[in-house]
Formats: sequence, structure tokens, C-alpha cells
Amino acid sequence: MTGRSLDEDHQVVGNLQREIAALPGAVDVFVRQRQDYPTMDMNVDRILANEAGLTQKDVATSLLISLSTNGQVAPNQWLDLQNGVNYQVAAQTPQYKINTFDAMRRMPITAPSGGVKQLLQNLARLKRNISPEIESHYNTQPVVDIFASPDRRDLGGSRRTSKGLLPERPTLPRGTTIDLRGQATLPTSLKINQLFDQSLFVRAAAWNTYHLWWRKGSQIACRN
Repeated sequence: MTGRSLDEDHQVVGNLQREIAALPGAVDVFVRQRQDYPTMDMNVDRILANEAGLTQKDVATSLLISLSTNGQVAPNQWLDLQNGVNYQVAAQTPQYKINTFDAMRRMPITAPSGGVKQLLQNLARLKRNISPEIESHYNTQPVVDIFASPDRRDLGGSRRTSKGLLPERPTLPRGTTIDLRGQATLPTSLKINQLFDQSLFVRAAAWNTYHLWWRKGSQIACRN
């Protein structure tokens, strides 16, 4: 499903997913672009951070190093003199030590130049939230995909029953389109390409026949 109204599109996709999952032979039916991925919003108080000699960049850098290593902000390389290979050295807080919301709030924040350490809870407000797990686009437009696989049923039969569940365009949100893609449409597209190739072959054969006939007629005319 392609369109700009993601909230309305996800409502249609949720209903369509349940209908497809109820079809005989349909298994592993799921929506790829989930909208309820757990996230955490952080709002840094600039006044408190400035009083502690820190900036928003310092807070973001400290969190980035603790949660996803220092490879993005301060990469380090170690050279093994015996084999001449460079190895990346990464520092990160062990994940088992940040397993609760309170542990996240107690993460230390420091400036690259050093100075007094501060806890994250003294500089920012944290709030639980949800956000899209993944964002996909098709022809620059946001898209929501429903994946399904057939089990003990042929692909053509699954395609026909699934296609019958697709809502009509007037019932969709404005600017939203829905299409059936994947291996289910492969036989149809191959058949169309085969018919197109056959038509080109017939035209080429007719043109060669006409060309040979014209050359033969011209030779007879020249002899006469």
C-alpha cells in the first residue's frame, strides 16, 4: 500500500492482514513496517547543561558512545605488527547494565575535554514513546507491505484469493494505492513478456518474408 496517510493506511493494512491470515493456505502473514516500535524521547535542558559546562552535543555524544560504541564519533584503530592488520577498537557500555529505564537515566555524561561528570537524569527528561520500526518507500512514496507465504497450496490460487480481498480505490484514503507484488505476479508478467516477444517475432518474420519477396520481384523485373 502506497500513500501519504500512514495512520489511515495502517488501519486498512491491519484489517487486510487479518483477512489474509484467515485464508486457507496463508502462513507467516505480517506487516513489515510496524508503527509501535518502543523508543525513548530525550529532551535536554540547555540551561542545566550550560551550568554544568555541557552542551547538547556532549550529551548526544556520550549516549552514542554508551549505546552504540565510539566507532562513529571517535574511531580507534590498533595495528598488529606481526600480521600488519588494523583492528577496530570499540568502547561501549555492556548492554546488560542498561536493562531498565532507571539505568538509562543514571548514564554518565561527560565533555570530550573532561570536567565534572553528570548523570543523564540531571540534564534531560526521558519519556517512553513508540515510532515506526522501519520506513520503506516505493517511487519516493511511503509504503506499507504485507508479507504472506503459501502453505500446501499453489501460488496461483493464493494470488487469486488474496487479490479478491484488496479494497477498491474509492474506499481507500485519498492518494493511496494498493498493488499485489512479489512472486505471485511473476507468472503473469512472464506471460505478458512472452506474448510481447512472440508478437515481435511474428512481425520480424513477416518483414523478412516481405523483404525476400520484394527482392525476388525486383530481380525478375530486372531480367525482363
